[in-house]
Amino acid sequence: TDAEVGQWLAQMSTVTGGLDPTMLGSYFSRKDTLEVFKTFVRCLDFAGLDILQAIRKLFDTFKPGGEGQVIARILELFADAYFGQWIKRKDSTFPTTAYASSDSILQVAVSLIMLNTELHVASRRSTSTKLMTVEEYVSNTRRVVGDEEVPETTLRSWYDAVKQDQVSVEPLPRVPFSKLPVQPEIEGWLIAILDPLTQRRFWAVLALQRMYLFSDASEVEPADTIDLKDTVVSSVKEDQHSKDRPW
Repeated sequence: TDAEVGQWLAQMSTVTGGLDPTMLGSYFSRKDTLEVFKTFVRCLDFAGLDILQAIRKLFDTFKPGGEGQVIARILELFADAYFGQWIKRKDSTFPTTAYASSDSILQVAVSLIMLNTELHVASRRSTSTKLMTVEEYVSNTRRVVGDEEVPETTLRSWYDAVKQDQVSVEPLPRVPFSKLPVQPEIEGWLIAILDPLTQRRFWAVLALQRMYLFSDASEVEPADTIDLKDTVVSSVKEDQHSKDRPW
C-alpha cells in the first residue's frame, strides 16, 4: 500500500546514504506519490527541532528541485506533520515559537524557502541582485505571521542561519546504485525484444516503482526509465496477445 511504501522510504532514507536523494526527489515530485509522501513525512522524526532544522532534515532526505508547485505541495504536507510533533515538544524547542496552527508553520516554511532562494539562488544568477536584508525578511514574514507566534529575535536568528548555510533542495549528482547500502529490489541484465530482428541488452534496476535501464552495469545515468506504478505483469504463456505473435 501507499502507507507501507511511505513508511519503508522514511526508514531507509534516515540511514546515511540509504537512498539516493535525487532519485527520491524525482519520485516525490510526481503527483501520483502524494499519499506515499503523506506517510513518509509523518514518519520522519522532527522532535526537538525548530522549523529551520526540520526543513533541513526534510530536504537532506530527498532533493525535489526548485519547481514552485512541487515545493508548495511538499511544504503543505510537511507543515501538518511538523505541527503534530512540535506541539508535543514546544516548550523544549528553541528558538521560541508559539504556532497557532499548521497554517502558521506553512507560512513560515514558505518564507524561509523564499529567503533561501533570495540569498543563495537568485544571487548566483545575477551578480547585480541585491540580497534581501534581515529587515526585509522580518517585514515580509510579519505579513503572514504575527509577533505573538514568532518573535522578531527568532526571525533574525533564522535569517543569520540561512545566510550562513544554504538549504539545499536542488538535485545532486546521482549515486551509483552499487554504492548504496540499501540495494534495489532486483537488478540484472534484461534483453528487450523490440521486433523480430532487433534486440537490446540493458542493465536493469528495479527501485521505487520504476525500472531504470542502463547501457552498462557501471553506468551512473540511465538510458531510459519505465514507470511501473499500477503496471500488471503476466506470464507470456498466459497472455494470448503474446502467444499469437509470430515471433
